[in-house]
Amino acid sequence: MMMMMMTRYEGLEDTAIAVQTFVSCVNGLNDWMHASRLRLNPTKTQVMWLGSSQLIKQVDITDISVLSSHVEVVDTARDLGVLIDSQLSLSAHVAALCWSGY
Repeated sequence: MMMMMMTRYEGLEDTAIAVQTFVSCVNGLNDWMHASRLRLNPTKTQVMWLGSSQLIKQVDITDISVLSSHVEVVDTARDLGVLIDSQLSLSAHVAALCWSGY
């Protein structure tokens, strides 16, 4: 499962609020899945900050504690075979496709 976090970064307090909101949403999702006899696998969960490269460099959070495990913040993630990066460009996906063709 891939979760992306979008926030307008204005300071460390805003980022902390975004992380708390994210953890609350994941806990709610886990409760719903448990009630539906499903299981959320936190080891397959990835978190990605979205925004310009200048904004992302200002965020110093590299992992988030979710469901008794630590989830790393990644720059690039694969979802349904498509590589998505934190700027929502397809450059990583195109590079991977070109590399696999040779």
